[in-house]
Amino acid sequence: MLTYTRKQLVWPVAISWECTKRKDVLNLKLLYSIIIPLLLGMTLLVGMVKPLAANGPVLTGQLTAEDNLKLINAEQINAKQNDQELESQEIEQKEKEELEKKEKEKKEQEKKEQAQKELEKKQKEQAAKAAGAQKPAAKTTVASSSKKTSTTATSSASKSQPASKPASTNTPQSNAGSKASALVNTAKQYLGVKYLWGGTTPDKGFDCSGYVKYVYEKHGITLPRVSRDQYNTGTAVAFANLQMADLVFFSFDGDKVTDHVGIYIGNGQFIHASSSKGVTISSFSSYWQSRYLGAKRIL
Repeated sequence: MLTYTRKQLVWPVAISWECTKRKDVLNLKLLYSIIIPLLLGMTLLVGMVKPLAANGPVLTGQLTAEDNLKLINAEQINAKQNDQELESQEIEQKEKEELEKKEKEKKEQEKKEQAQKELEKKQKEQAAKAAGAQKPAAKTTVASSSKKTSTTATSSASKSQPASKPASTNTPQSNAGSKASALVNTAKQYLGVKYLWGGTTPDKGFDCSGYVKYVYEKHGITLPRVSRDQYNTGTAVAFANLQMADLVFFSFDGDKVTDHVGIYIGNGQFIHASSSKGVTISSFSSYWQSRYLGAKRIL
């Protein structure tokens, strides 16, 4: 509905009244035919434009709110994705830290055990030296006299009897070979047993040194518990002279520190407790040759 102010209504009426008093017909015609319709048209135009101008900011505000809502939703989605990526990275980092922690604890434990073994060995050597120093000097004279009598007896016996042939050296070697073959057969009985760090039994699982210790104990031979101490036992053997049942050692870090051990079974193969396959047989491929540290003969 159109509304008019007092000024808009008064001045046309005043002009028409003045023209009527003066009987000015020409101005009355001009007033009623041109000015008043023009005034009414302008008033109508202003009345239509005002509502449009008033509604404009409201529409603009509604569109801006929708855009803001879309932006907020997009930011929330991006924030969720970033949180998920951070969580996955944190999980991976924790797993990596746990593995490194376990490896560090294992190496520290092995170092402690090795230090304890060395200490016990030194104590035994010192005790043996002390016991040897306490022997009376009289025993040495008795031993020398007994040696003289024994030499004279053997010389007289050698004169009366012909010299006998020395015992064959092949017998100890054949015995060692049979023992080595039996030990390898025992080792193969546990093929497929799962790997367990710190494991020493086939029921729960083996680690590399626990497996070697278990197999040798089946044949009455006691070895140290960890591979680094096992490397300090036995007689060193060249790679070209490897025989069945020899212990073969490896270093994964390239720092010449023993990290793994297995049992040589001949034909360029060894049996060991692998962390990925359990007890298995492997060949001396380029991978194992590049990490080969040495071998020791126990039998």
